[in-house]
Amino acid sequence: SVPPSPVAADATFWNLLADVDPNETRINSAMKFAFQKPGVDEHGKPDARGLWTSDLDLVWTGGAGGAAESPPRLNGTRFSTWGNGVHWENTASAVMAMAHYQDMYGQGSHLDLPRRLMEARSSLQH
Repeated sequence: SVPPSPVAADATFWNLLADVDPNETRINSAMKFAFQKPGVDEHGKPDARGLWTSDLDLVWTGGAGGAAESPPRLNGTRFSTWGNGVHWENTASAVMAMAHYQDMYGQGSHLDLPRRLMEARSSLQH
């Protein structure tokens, strides 16, 4: 479902990091929501479903040796469900939360967590 007001990424991921809710079912539900990619609303803007998004690196100048390449696609979390684009501070928090989730509950394959973790780590290292 689509929340009627913004959902902040840091509330989702820092709650996991702080072990605020020990209920794995609720944690899984929050993570499943966070990992959704938003659709597009009637105004052509991202809708309020999910926090995961992708951006093209708009300052990319090319690959090694100046070779012309397409700008890389970077992945991470929005600031909130009303946000646009990847927010890097929250993406770093999300990486810590995903690693913590794996320490506490296992790989999280049912959440596609290993892929999201790899995407975010690679994007942060870019």
